[in-house]
Amino acid sequence: DKVSLKNLVSKFFNICLDKSLDLKLSEWSQLPLTEKQMSYAINDVRFLHPLWSILERRLREADSLNFALECFRVVGTLAKADALGLPKLCVY
Repeated sequence: DKVSLKNLVSKFFNICLDKSLDLKLSEWSQLPLTEKQMSYAINDVRFLHPLWSILERRLREADSLNFALECFRVVGTLAKADALGLPKLCVY
């Protein structure tokens, strides 16, 4: 299975998030947002903390938390470089 917020929420909370393409591509700059857009935005963040608690516990159990945290730092650094317009780097 593809790793995504939708799939993780479905797996751990048995909830199906609406991630339809038409909603993703809807007009987000026009206010007020629709009820569906508001629900979409809220659901993008409401599961993050409980999901992290589950994933952190699993990483600790697998003795992989430190490795994961290092990977997160690399991704953050690459995102900053991209935002600055630096050339893409192949890191592996």
